Amino acid sequence: MFRRVILISLILAGFVSAAQGASIAQAEKEARYPELVEIIHKEVNEFRRSQGLKPLELNPIISAQARAHSSRMARSGESISHRGFDLRMKEIGKKLAFPTAAENVATNFGYENPGSRAVEGWRNSPGHRKNMLGDFTLTGMGVARSRQGAHYYTQIFLKP
Repeated sequence: MFRRVILISLILAGFVSAAQGASIAQAEKEARYPELVEIIHKEVNEFRRSQGLKPLELNPIISAQARAHSSRMARSGESISHRGFDLRMKEIGKKLAFPTAAENVATNFGYENPGSRAVEGWRNSPGHRKNMLGDFTLTGMGVARSRQGAHYYTQIFLKP
């Protein structure tokens, strides 16, 4: 209840639009899949370490936007996309200043270890791999599941 009151207050105060507030509220209601977030965060950091890079710190501000995007993709049932990336970065930018950002998205269905499968796919894709190994220090993760059981992932990378 406390979170909902704050969200409504933020909407009324003009900090977030009603549509953004509804998306964030819906994302908060949906399961956050903390075990998948933890697996992905750990495996991405292990991959970075294997390449001589420092690990990424998981950030709740960034994760809130990543969760909302994953939830929108899961609800729509459409293919994965980066639609709304600029808006997500604008919202994050209200709380964290950063000169550069990147985003990886993925979806999968029916795998025993879906989080690891997403990271494996990103490692094998040149563009996603570049993001994972980029000059970033912070990350945010969002995972959602569609009614049909497909998992949707969003990982945002930032360097403040």
